[in-house]
Amino acid sequence: MAIFTHVTVGTNDLAKARAFYDTVLAPLGYKRLKDLGDRGSAWGQSIEEFMVLTPADGKAACPANGGTVSFEAPSRAAVAAFHRAALAAGATDEGAVGPRGFWPNAYAGYVRDLDGNKLAARSRRPYGWPARPRSPVERVPYGTRSSSLAGLPLRHKHHILLRSYQTGMPMANAEKITTRVSTKGQVILPKAIRERRKWHVGTRLIVEETPEGVLLKPAPLFAPTRPEDVAGMLAYKGKPKTVAEMDAAIAAEVKRRHARGRY
Repeated sequence: MAIFTHVTVGTNDLAKARAFYDTVLAPLGYKRLKDLGDRGSAWGQSIEEFMVLTPADGKAACPANGGTVSFEAPSRAAVAAFHRAALAAGATDEGAVGPRGFWPNAYAGYVRDLDGNKLAARSRRPYGWPARPRSPVERVPYGTRSSSLAGLPLRHKHHILLRSYQTGMPMANAEKITTRVSTKGQVILPKAIRERRKWHVGTRLIVEETPEGVLLKPAPLFAPTRPEDVAGMLAYKGKPKTVAEMDAAIAAEVKRRHARGRY
């Protein structure tokens, strides 16, 4: 779940701001979704998450001292495209595109928009990570792995989609782990993954095909319980019974069987 519902910056020229953000947010996969008359506009993928507004008090808009609005980028290439587009649209450079040390694999570029608001585009994908469009409701916090493994050299265009790519479980050097399909159609999982998952010899795995690849997950130790398998369940037709009535019926049946010497 995202921590914010939306983020807003001010502008003194709404027409120029609209043109600017239409241009610079496009490389990141965001678009203008709503105009609020002469009050402002909103951008996002499917919901309004970033807004540019004229100040409600009628005074001049001014940038926050120490404030930065950072947009998530799907790849390092998208960060560079954002930075180029912003400078071409009249922004000032506040930090060249490149690696940043505040997160593993962090890559960012900084600019100030036409009103002086400080902006950034950041990607936490490793170098060479395949970019893919995110669904409108998807959030990718730090530590979450993408489910796209299009770069793995597997045959038949099928991928092995490991569970940690969805749950966010840390996986050391995940982008470097590869495997191959043998001539008999077998896939060998790397030892590090098997040990981390505690998938020992004989572990039963469920193979589930998804639109993005193949998902492996441990099979349940026991089969799902069915109502007809539950001991003591008897077929009944008639008026519903209360708990007290059912208890009385069970007690009566126990006494009846006891009297007959059968249990």
